[in-house]
Amino acid sequence: MRAIDLPGKVPSIFAKSAGAGYTRPIPLTSQIGIIDGAASYPDGFPPKNFQAAIAGGVPPFGQDVNGILSALSGMALWYSASGPILYDAAFQATIGGYPQGTILASATFGNFWLSTADNNTTDPDTGGAGWFGFSLLPLSQNITGNAATATTATTAGAISGFVSAETTIGVAGTNTTVAHGLAVVPKSVVVVVRCKTAEFGFSVGDEVAINMGSYSPGIGIYSDAVNVGIILVSGGSVGITRKDTFVEASITMSNWKYVIRAWK
Repeated sequence: MRAIDLPGKVPSIFAKSAGAGYTRPIPLTSQIGIIDGAASYPDGFPPKNFQAAIAGGVPPFGQDVNGILSALSGMALWYSASGPILYDAAFQATIGGYPQGTILASATFGNFWLSTADNNTTDPDTGGAGWFGFSLLPLSQNITGNAATATTATTAGAISGFVSAETTIGVAGTNTTVAHGLAVVPKSVVVVVRCKTAEFGFSVGDEVAINMGSYSPGIGIYSDAVNVGIILVSGGSVGITRKDTFVEASITMSNWKYVIRAWK
């Protein structure tokens, strides 16, 4: 098959303007014994539609023909427009969960989820298990939902990495660990503190890298094949250079959050 063999796109939903008496949704349960001759998803058009009227047959309903073509053309139209498909709780319950390999769009624009399990009923946008997150946006864009396994890729797909959710800064004498989901020791790790309450001339949303020249002698940052860890020594603090006075100062922990970025 060749790229030029692409069939014509579906430009509209079939029977879109048909009145209520001329189309109807196709039911998921058999209509045999309920509506004589009515179509359904399990039966299609029932046996009586194929029998002569003189032998007790019933002609197919035009409403059913319009109904099934409307349903099929509706999805064909969406696919023709390359529309995104998001998690659908009712649909996954009907089919028994998404299969391994399913790709769904995230509720966050530009991000996507890959199912790593068959019969997957969980919602990836609320942290459901069995999903691997990736993005077509730059790495600076956060992936929300299943943050523990959220990954990001360049548009060329050459580099993959991880962006954590905002993480509480631990008290002195603690080791804060965040799972990166890369399955290898990252080649590069950047840890920043993100301002949540304005301080030292920084506005909410500003970031300061604490492992790239900041005044934080009491901090150790390490990584392994599972986690990125941030160790704050006993009696230590997170120090930065103030934006307003250009002097070194220790941040108010509650005014900031860690954000970890890692690349493999």
